[in-house]
Amino acid sequence: MIDANREDGILTADEWLAELTRVSGDASLAGDIRRLLTDGAADPAAEIASLFQRAGVAHEVRDGRVVLL
Repeated sequence: MIDANREDGILTADEWLAELTRVSGDASLAGDIRRLLTDGAADPAAEIASLFQRAGVAHEVRDGRVVLL
């Protein structure tokens, strides 16, 4: 993904989300991230933790913060 964008030096949100969908096989992740970025969330940490859980990213929530493991 980075190599594919070296020429113009720009990685757009659409490119990043398309790659997330390709790698994860779950288009709903990209849709939920786009919604989070566009609409916000009452509890952003919970939203991010949920996305990480669904994507299989090792993490935990400590004192209201998402920490990668």
